[in-house]
Amino acid sequence: MRALYANLCRYAHSQPKFSNGAIWQSNGPVFVPRAFTQLWLDFCDTSLACFALLKLAYQPAIGSGIFEFIAGNAGVSWHGLAPATVKALGLSPLNDPRPR
Repeated sequence: MRALYANLCRYAHSQPKFSNGAIWQSNGPVFVPRAFTQLWLDFCDTSLACFALLKLAYQPAIGSGIFEFIAGNAGVSWHGLAPATVKALGLSPLNDPRPR
């Protein structure tokens, strides 16, 4: 968890090669694709880990379809286990016990 958060914080707390400037190609809204993709993957990895911990601590927590999407975009930190984690913890909306 510490490593996931540290990876995400590289952009928030500017470090060499990982600053807001590394994401932008110019002064306008043009992103450097590789840097923005890495930021997105780090965000997905960290948010999925946080919600998995929440679900372990508080079983009534309900997931949404976004976690299946995030798991599909999980980075190498998950070693390919993100989709199985979403399924095992019941983070899928299909596991939602609330009446529809």
